[in-house]
Amino acid sequence: MKLLSSRGFTTVAAVAVVAALGLQAPAQAATSGHPRNPDPTLASISSMTGPEKAHKTRVLPTDVTGFGGGTIFYPTNTQGRTVGAVVLAPGFTGLKGSVGWDGPALASQGFIVLNMDTLDPSDFPNARADQIGAAVDYLKEAPVLKGRLDPSRIAVAGYSMGGGGALKLATTHPELKAVLAFTPYYGNDDLSSTDLPAAGSITTPTLIITGQADDLAVPATFGRNYYDHLPKTTPRQYIELAGATHEAPQHKNVDILSASIAFLKTFVDQDQRYAHFAFPAPQRASLSVSESVR
Repeated sequence: MKLLSSRGFTTVAAVAVVAALGLQAPAQAATSGHPRNPDPTLASISSMTGPEKAHKTRVLPTDVTGFGGGTIFYPTNTQGRTVGAVVLAPGFTGLKGSVGWDGPALASQGFIVLNMDTLDPSDFPNARADQIGAAVDYLKEAPVLKGRLDPSRIAVAGYSMGGGGALKLATTHPELKAVLAFTPYYGNDDLSSTDLPAAGSITTPTLIITGQADDLAVPATFGRNYYDHLPKTTPRQYIELAGATHEAPQHKNVDILSASIAFLKTFVDQDQRYAHFAFPAPQRASLSVSESVR
């Protein structure tokens, strides 16, 4: 499977160290990715309609290889600059529409988003990992994104088994700029094990969001367990939504959105103005647990 040129962890590590020391140069933030918008606030990163106008275009399954097509959302006014991207995968038996709200919301904040379908809605996480990788490869060559996408700044995200697939992909591809897993579920192809293979090898900055009342991907077995097995050197954030079920990411949720935007802006755009919304993790009444390490 072709997937991204290898860059290793050095760039991410350097960004984390620079940010931790408070030395992020304003020029770097201003020139990376999307045109500089006003300083972010909690209200601005919680808005479902950000400052950018977004366009959408359909990706037919007959026009791609290795995944099931989908919909691309992209900001239209990039003023000649390239932007980062996110590939978003659905959960078991789900189609792209099951997490359809997230694509336009993230695009309005300055990201290209491919809300993808899988080859088979019943694909397990290992197959989804391969298909997410194929979608990443497609984005890098998509004609509609020529001159818009920075192919070196791509993140992956997913819901449920899509989140498990995103995490699985990150175990072998540290060049990804971020991985976001929403109520993630990983099971090998016969579901005899729910341990995420090589979770301790993930160096990609990782955001995991779970639901306190999730009785399918129980946080202690899945999301929290994955988080606890990440290397201590990996920038990471864990959020548990108070009272939320497994289906929470399928519905508009400002906590999921604001956490996603803060994390993506920090690690995909390398815009350190957003880092304080993620590190330390927010403490709000809507969250039963929040933790972050950088």
